[in-house]
Amino acid sequence: MGKSGLLLLFIIVLSILQTYLVKKKSKWVGLMLPLISFAFSIFLIVISPNFISSDLIIFITFVLVNIPTAIYLTIFFIYRDKNIQS
Repeated sequence: MGKSGLLLLFIIVLSILQTYLVKKKSKWVGLMLPLISFAFSIFLIVISPNFISSDLIIFITFVLVNIPTAIYLTIFFIYRDKNIQS
């Protein structure tokens, strides 16, 4: 299994963890992984100008790093709606 496969497995495991956390009573628990993921992307953008000179590459990096954040928020809103309805 290469680095890409390991990263994909890591994202899948975190998505399962996100599903478990969203089912808890407190909505803040379900927002922890998206907040951590977004904070990590901000951290990468803050330190990347030291290594990358192109603003376009920095923007693309920001978008790509926030894909897991979007996945976690999608899981959050889908399961939160199911919890509210029941």
